[in-house]
Amino acid sequence: MAREPAGGWTRIAAWAALAAAAANALLLSATYIRGRAETSLQSQVTTLRDNLATLTELRTERQVQLEGGLAAAEARVQAAEAAMPPVETAFDVFDLAYAVAGDDGEIVVLSVRRESSELKQTSIGLVEITTHRVTAAAGLDACLHYLGLLESQGAGLGLAGVMIQPDQTECSAEVLTLGRP
Repeated sequence: MAREPAGGWTRIAAWAALAAAAANALLLSATYIRGRAETSLQSQVTTLRDNLATLTELRTERQVQLEGGLAAAEARVQAAEAAMPPVETAFDVFDLAYAVAGDDGEIVVLSVRRESSELKQTSIGLVEITTHRVTAAAGLDACLHYLGLLESQGAGLGLAGVMIQPDQTECSAEVLTLGRP
């Protein structure tokens, strides 16, 4: 009778143990890889959450800055609108030119004439710009003083195209008035 060698079962048991060890090694390595991946993902999630918190904070700060800038711009627009008189009550440049010259005779207003009027669309809405040409006879210092007085008459009035001819003792300027139609 042939006896089964005792080494056959031993070999099968050894192969089974080796297969079990290989399976355990594969399971352990898979578990180790999953653990490292989970640790890496947790680290990435933490970094992403920190970045999101920083971006949210920056967005909030920027929004506050923009809202502050918008409020300041709206306040400037309201101040400009309030300072600008309606066209019906705009400066009477004819009377103003003579009143600023005074009665002392140092400045003689030669002419005041309306040159143009135009409507312009601006950031505060429609604005009418009226241009008058004022010409006066006076010395250099008196002309400078006169033009300065004209310009200082308030918001809604400005000078442009100033020309001083000291040799002819004459000065002139375009007096611009702004008004809301």
